Amino acid sequence: LFSHEEVNVDSLVKSIEKIPADNTVNVTWYVNALTCGRFNLSIVSEGKTRDRKHFSIDIPCKGLQIEIKTIQKQASVNRPVKWIKSIKVYNPQKVEFSEPIRIILPENSRNISVQHVDKTGYRAVTANIFRNKKPVVEINSDMIQPGTEKEFLIEYETPAPIIKTIQIKPVEGYLKTIEVYSGDVHYENVTASASYPEYLDGWIRLVWINGSIPLFNSKTDVTDDPNHNVRFIDTNNNGINDTVVWTVPVLSDQVYGLEANPCETFTESVSWSASDKSKSASETYSWTPANPCPGHLECYMENISFQFYADSLASAGSDAYYAYIQSQTGVNYYPACYEVAAESSHPLSWSCGDDNDCTSGGSQTPNTCDLNYTDDAFYAPNQTDTYTYTVVVATTDKGTSLVGGVEYTWCWKPVRPVLQNPNATSLKTGLTSGGWGEGINYTVYVWDPQGTVINVSLLTALPPYTDWTLINYTPVANGTTYMFTKTYTCSDFTSLPTSLGYKMNATDPDGYYTETDANYFDIEKDDISLDYYSGNGTYVNRGGLITNSTELAVYGNDLDAETNIAADVSADVYITKNGITFELIASPKSNASGHIAYAFTPDCSFEIGEQKWYVQTDGGGCYKSATSDTFYVYIVDDLKNTLYEPTGTHIKGEGITFKGYVEDDCGNPVSDATVNFTFYTGSYHFYCEATPVGGEPGNYSCEWSSSEGVEGVYTVTMTSKRTYYNSDTVTESDMFTLKAPPKLDNPTVTPSSGGWGRSPYTYSITVTDDPGDTVNVSFWLKKTVSGEWMFIGEDSCTDCNGYVMNFTYNYTCNDIEYWYFKFNATDSYGNSNTTGENDNYHYVSGDSVALEYVSGNESTATPTTPAIFILRVYDIDKQTYNITPYAYISFNVTTNGPGTFKTEGYNTTNETGYVTFVFLPDESYSSGNQTWLGFVDTGLSECYNYNVSENFTVILDVNWPPKYRNEMVNNVQSGASAGWGEGWNFSVEVYDGEGDDLNITLQLNTQGDWVDIETQNCPACSSWTQLNFTVSLTCADINSSASYRFKIVDNRSNTNITIPHTFTIEKDNVNFQLIWGGPGNISNRSAAYENLTLIARLYDENG
Repeated sequence: LFSHEEVNVDSLVKSIEKIPADNTVNVTWYVNALTCGRFNLSIVSEGKTRDRKHFSIDIPCKGLQIEIKTIQKQASVNRPVKWIKSIKVYNPQKVEFSEPIRIILPENSRNISVQHVDKTGYRAVTANIFRNKKPVVEINSDMIQPGTEKEFLIEYETPAPIIKTIQIKPVEGYLKTIEVYSGDVHYENVTASASYPEYLDGWIRLVWINGSIPLFNSKTDVTDDPNHNVRFIDTNNNGINDTVVWTVPVLSDQVYGLEANPCETFTESVSWSASDKSKSASETYSWTPANPCPGHLECYMENISFQFYADSLASAGSDAYYAYIQSQTGVNYYPACYEVAAESSHPLSWSCGDDNDCTSGGSQTPNTCDLNYTDDAFYAPNQTDTYTYTVVVATTDKGTSLVGGVEYTWCWKPVRPVLQNPNATSLKTGLTSGGWGEGINYTVYVWDPQGTVINVSLLTALPPYTDWTLINYTPVANGTTYMFTKTYTCSDFTSLPTSLGYKMNATDPDGYYTETDANYFDIEKDDISLDYYSGNGTYVNRGGLITNSTELAVYGNDLDAETNIAADVSADVYITKNGITFELIASPKSNASGHIAYAFTPDCSFEIGEQKWYVQTDGGGCYKSATSDTFYVYIVDDLKNTLYEPTGTHIKGEGITFKGYVEDDCGNPVSDATVNFTFYTGSYHFYCEATPVGGEPGNYSCEWSSSEGVEGVYTVTMTSKRTYYNSDTVTESDMFTLKAPPKLDNPTVTPSSGGWGRSPYTYSITVTDDPGDTVNVSFWLKKTVSGEWMFIGEDSCTDCNGYVMNFTYNYTCNDIEYWYFKFNATDSYGNSNTTGENDNYHYVSGDSVALEYVSGNESTATPTTPAIFILRVYDIDKQTYNITPYAYISFNVTTNGPGTFKTEGYNTTNETGYVTFVFLPDESYSSGNQTWLGFVDTGLSECYNYNVSENFTVILDVNWPPKYRNEMVNNVQSGASAGWGEGWNFSVEVYDGEGDDLNITLQLNTQGDWVDIETQNCPACSSWTQLNFTVSLTCADINSSASYRFKIVDNRSNTNITIPHTFTIEKDNVNFQLIWGGPGNISNRSAAYENLTLIARLYDENG
């Protein structure tokens, strides 16, 4: 997964096992964007084929839409790689908008520049670059108009991909491993190259071995892989390639190999034969190998095999059948020579002569199985060299010899010196990188095919690696390791960090020469530490009237060179001003002894107290950046007091406020100091500890009650203290005066509340004044808050010290209300005092009374015989039966059992508190036990508070006439109208409160007198009951204003007659019915016929 620095990925590389055919594997990455914006990412899959898919993730920004693209330019090993980040910023809002854009770059990015792209071209932009682990570029986009876009380009470089080669001597052949790596930056399509001996040209293959990003599942020959684009080039223009160049598709850390097998076998078909049916035969052929030496130099044939067949036609014995080839030196070599019995054959098979069993002219050797380059028998010094060999195929008797194919193996001839495992390591760590001060140990293993002493040279070069400098020349014994140690100074390198190229070459006595590839040692800036030297835990007074300074210093220790750092190393001193946030305060440089020192003189921007400091180098020049430990310095200041309260004259006993202001030497208010006020008059000294005043920074106050003070003029001293401050004291003479008027405390009234009858009420005041003073006190009362004050009385005391004065007042019923009271006091010196105008009051209410039973409980009352209720009232406040003025007592009686009280009336008490009430029940009362009580009726008089007596019983013996309702005639109460013969219905509902039997009589008046029509009964009629009367009237009753009523009589002859109601009795309607003389009956005027009879019948409408 190829991502951006702004996007964290859990793992860039995901390895996939072999996927079965027609199967699918899901690969998941977890990504986390560090900034907002749209990021274009891609996934590359590497296998037999290479595939790339692009996608993007979008993290919305606060107000702008930001799209970020990262573009890598051409990358080659040992050269810094240039990059471009394209940032497109679009404003989708309806108003212009701006916000900072933060872009994260790879670690160790350098040569950073920012440009704004518009229609006119490219314009440089100033941006803030913050260097943490990864640089962050902050671009101020200015205001972007709605619906418009801005584009920015950030160009930067990242460290060069590094190539490291190791030459290995395998059991046979040639192998050089090449590691190409880029650290934390992942590159694509990086151009890499490696050299090889010219004599191996044509033999070399490039193989991928392994890497942090797997390109293949196993070691793979990529010489012909189009993604690697392998090319062979001639760097010294001698016509022989000596270097392979290829493209690394995906780079983080990849390992490749240059391999060459020492030999390569070829096969070609031929048709060489010799045959004679009657005698021996021999044929000569010329053979030029179709496959010349694959390499350019020092080739020889290691093996030549013939595919040989022989057939004997002899009649007896055995004969030799063979083939030989003549070498470049004229020697005949026998790949095949066999004794074949008569009339038999040797099967077609491959042979190099190792099983020859015949003689031909007394010889069957040498064979071609194990040819040696020292023989110079079959040798091609150059790839362009070709040679035509003579081949003879023969028989020694009748028959046939046949060669059908030639298999031959070309090998290279090792003659040049070999340098294996060239290496450069730190003298201090043994690593292949390190600070310039660590020193480097160069080594290479040397051997020569001829076993002679080899002259080895060490050369180094700095980028661009065009000027190689001879560092050392040493003869080295064959089969040993060359070693040379060199130390460096920072001035040996034009810039840091860098990669120091190194290579070794070797020349043997025969003049054969070989040289290693260029390898690289990463030269870093030296590691240093900044060790404490001075200034930790010191105290320094900050800016103001008094200042001083302290030296903050560290010692720069070069950890690689094990000495102090050089002079003029730039450093930054960071100090907190608020104890938390570090700020850059100064940028001193180191001195010749490696010390970095700063004379710290704090100004008023530094807060008081413990501050932290450290020193940091910027990583420029010869040394890596370093940061010291955090140390401490303590900043102090002076306090300054201003005293401005109290002033003027104050009264003893009142709270007196002492107030002052504290600031530091820089004019800042100090709100957390310890402040106190001391003050005195004469020999009397007092103390008050102050606290900060809320909302008023720097102000302090305290309250002194002054009750302990004495009269006089006071001198006040204010003292302030605080940690990390120098204390201050200020004194003001004759600052305020204290007077001592009489003190009036604890104004009370006894009782505090109650009825007017509790008089007299006692009013008390506690008086205190200085010894020797006489105090006159007057007492005042007023009714309601708005009333007029009334002078009640006065009293006096001398040497008053908690002296209690009492005043009394009597209230009457007319005084019920809120009463306010106050006291005025004046002493011998004219000092006066008074209690609050409306602070002290109490309520005088009506008297509380008790209602005591005298008589009337379980008495009997009838409608004609009353019951007598007697109660007696006791005034609780006055504690007497003498009720003056008299009280109004009302009486309640239930009408129909519990909860149905009815107030019957009231009476007033007599001079001894008795009250009598005569109760005569009316019709609202029911017979039986009823409850009665008396109560104070406050609605009639407020002199006494409401109270109620206990409940008592009165027995009612009453029998009231029965009751009625809903009188009806033909379902209406009055105004009914109908014929006399029609049906008439009269009804009424009746009820008797005592449940007596009732006789109900319907009475009608149709002729001027009331006539009883019908009587019905309602036995034990304790609930409403409806009675219906059906009456038949006669013609004589016809009347337009007839009346009806009901007479209701109970067992005790109590009678109740309803109100008469009128109704109308009309004549009845009649109907005629034809009996004879209708249609069908015939009459004739002739005398011969009888008269016609007519018959009709008359019906009353009522039937």
